[in-house]
Amino acid sequence: MIKPFITRLFPWAFLLLLGSLLTAMIFLPLSWGLMDDAQTLQLLKTSWKDISIVGLLHRYSVNVIFRPVYIAYLYLCYGTFSNSPKLFYLFTLILVGLFLWPWTLILRRQLPPQTRSIGSYFFGFLLLASTPLYNLIVFLSLQEKFVIGFGGWALYALTSAQHEDRRSVRWWLWQCSGFTSFLLGVLAKPTTLAVAPWAFVSLVSDANAPKKQRAVWILAWATLSTVMGLVFLKRSDSYTSRYSTDIRGLVQSLGHQPTMVYLMAGLILVTILLIFLDWTKQKDLNARLARFLWPCSLACYLALLIPWGIATYLWAPAMVMACGCIVLNTEIMIRLWPRLDPFFRNVVLPMSILMAAGVVFHVAIPRLSRQAEIGTTVRWLSSQWPDKDIDAYIMSPCTEAATALEIFTGNTQQVTVLNKGEPVSSTHAKRWLITRDECPIDTAHAAQFTQIVFELPHWKIYEARKNDNAR
Repeated sequence: MIKPFITRLFPWAFLLLLGSLLTAMIFLPLSWGLMDDAQTLQLLKTSWKDISIVGLLHRYSVNVIFRPVYIAYLYLCYGTFSNSPKLFYLFTLILVGLFLWPWTLILRRQLPPQTRSIGSYFFGFLLLASTPLYNLIVFLSLQEKFVIGFGGWALYALTSAQHEDRRSVRWWLWQCSGFTSFLLGVLAKPTTLAVAPWAFVSLVSDANAPKKQRAVWILAWATLSTVMGLVFLKRSDSYTSRYSTDIRGLVQSLGHQPTMVYLMAGLILVTILLIFLDWTKQKDLNARLARFLWPCSLACYLALLIPWGIATYLWAPAMVMACGCIVLNTEIMIRLWPRLDPFFRNVVLPMSILMAAGVVFHVAIPRLSRQAEIGTTVRWLSSQWPDKDIDAYIMSPCTEAATALEIFTGNTQQVTVLNKGEPVSSTHAKRWLITRDECPIDTAHAAQFTQIVFELPHWKIYEARKNDNAR
């Protein structure tokens, strides 16, 4: 049995970590980011200024991939919080929490009553220990939260429908809710398609439902998935320019994926194996198949992204599904091999608290602090610019940062991106080189830009005067 003090520790530890994250967001001077925020705010002040949301959605349905939910989110949220980025961060934290909730409900339904509470906390601590998830609250414009949210609510609705009388109104309401959530998801981020395969399995295998009823929803899911998939691939000139469907190239790329892809593949295989080993323990076929939701969704999400290339910010939905696999595997292993129970309960679960605490205090809060430095830097630059005697540069690859700094400082000073080793030619009295941790000064320019005029933990602005020797 698990020690009583550890049982009591879980809720308090969870609340402490969430409270620490919330406190940091309240007291840090959070400001707009450098990725998409500046461009979106600029659009709100210019081309979006005198346009209705209906006209905006029509414009973007013609010119770029059809993502009306995401475009509406940008229009409404950036417009609402345009003068208060801190409130936007807090709103995003609440939104992400709501989007993670259906996955928790799905998992709780699949766990035995005696381990449901502990398993839920274990899932929560694993989520807090997943560093990619913090990108969703640090970078306000990321669309992956919609994959998690709408995809999660769609799957929860489908699993809920399986517990209803197939001839009742509630069954139809759950099916409508699931399909609507899936529709909103693919209209926000096309990779929500990753949840569709398990939805098909769920509907096809639901033998308790009349065939005609099932056929209606199978056709609806298949039609929507096919249409959105074709739209996604058709717009290869814009949003999906990096998406490759070359079979030979994809096969060759399988041997050159990030290590995390192989770890996820291993987790998928282990989860499937354990589900089959535990197959006879579940009497209800729907309950058996419901467990495949986690490895199936994870495998489909990775399969969708591998042709695109999995950037760091794309990992968030995969981490949610992976955490579900880990909790499910733990529960199955404890039942199959009871001797493992003390180890999991008294070692693994407390270790998950320490992992979550380490990530919250050494990854999440420092990321928020780093984000807060942007506002400090912008305010300092605004106090110095415009200055016709200064040529401002920023080290590559911070291209988006250059545009953002220009916009945030009122477009009063041009910021030029400087490549490594590129000579600096200027007739002005002073030259400034702006650097951050991801675009530091290189050796060639360090000999020329010798004086630091502004410094923060993640920012440095160097100065070189006209009579300095250039190399």
